[in-house]
Amino acid sequence: MIMKKKYRHILVNSSAEIDFLNRENERLLKDALLDFMGEDRFAGANPRVIKTIDRNNFVMNCMRGYERDIVLALAFAKEINGVKTGFYTLKISGTIKGLAK
Repeated sequence: MIMKKKYRHILVNSSAEIDFLNRENERLLKDALLDFMGEDRFAGANPRVIKTIDRNNFVMNCMRGYERDIVLALAFAKEINGVKTGFYTLKISGTIKGLAK
């Protein structure tokens, strides 16, 4: 029987204006997460930026059970593409619609 993959969606606020529609910035964010989490946890989490709300807020998703690892790794990411920033988790939900509530 094939099991459905369950994701958690994370609403994140950045203290600096960073354009995550630019794939280079998304790659640099993933590299920062990889440095903190290690390859095994990063591969299990499979984090992705799936939606950019504005230049300071975006939505990431990851596999269920790894959301705490992603939140912790985001807290330690301090610089993206030479821009100093801080990432703050606003909300975690099982659906994107749940983030809007």
